[in-house]
Amino acid sequence: MNAFLTLTLLIVTPALGLTLRGSRFKGGPKSGVAYITHTNDEHQMAKVAQLQDTFGDRFFVVAPDNVTFPTGPNRVPLDAAPSEPNNTALMRLAVGLYTGGVPKGADAQGKTNYGLLIGRSLVELLKHPELNNMWMLENDVYFNSATDVEKMVKFYENNDADLIPVEKPLSDKEQPQWFTNWMHDGQVWDLKGVVDEGETRYHAFQAVTRVSRKLAEQVLKTGRERQFAFFEAMYPTLAYKHGMRVEPLDHSFGKHLEFRHEGATLGCWQKEEMDRIAKDEPGMLFHPAKWNGTSFLLCPEQPVLL
Repeated sequence: MNAFLTLTLLIVTPALGLTLRGSRFKGGPKSGVAYITHTNDEHQMAKVAQLQDTFGDRFFVVAPDNVTFPTGPNRVPLDAAPSEPNNTALMRLAVGLYTGGVPKGADAQGKTNYGLLIGRSLVELLKHPELNNMWMLENDVYFNSATDVEKMVKFYENNDADLIPVEKPLSDKEQPQWFTNWMHDGQVWDLKGVVDEGETRYHAFQAVTRVSRKLAEQVLKTGRERQFAFFEAMYPTLAYKHGMRVEPLDHSFGKHLEFRHEGATLGCWQKEEMDRIAKDEPGMLFHPAKWNGTSFLLCPEQPVLL
């Protein structure tokens, strides 16, 4: 293991690695499941408990250091990490993989730095040599039961794809406006430091995604040597650049995973609607389904990042 990866593991490992009872999965390439959340209200507690019970020692809940769960998962506080001349490695991982700019955890409101949580999920994969892949689910992904997630994981257990995003990645030639619309001054969503001028850039919606060990290692290597970037662009761009296999999620699981739900609920899914569909289409996952602590949001405007 090189010095950078060792340092990265030490700095970025406050992921909540919940090692519980053994997984019910036997044989075949092993995949971990990382659930990324910034809250521990009853809604999130229930989802975490279901995933724990289903995936056992393959399950990881990745949350800010001040978000705890009844099981008392182990974590390494950020302030306990060894010092380095500056926190460049940590901050570039934290900033680049989600926000592409000022880390969300740096403002007075104390908003969660999702880049840090996503980065921890990759590092958690590399910490566990028995795992070949890591599934990552954002906390606004709704499942009627953790068995729906289990069905998806089992379906792909012997699939050697390096990246499984929700949809087929699109290039900057196929959808140039995505890269234009999502670029901001001082941010790194444009991949200028990840690929050279003229190289094709890609993006893919990844509220649910699976990343292989090989791709995770390449993400960290590129971040060390060049820079990190927004994960929905960095992952597919590096996968294609390095000849890795990309396969979009099968519609039997991802049909209702959307950036913005355009149904009667004006932007976000509502429980009644999801439960009604799930009766006819068991195993489906839904996004965005944003719980605010008491109810699911309607999201009449662009969905907020919760």
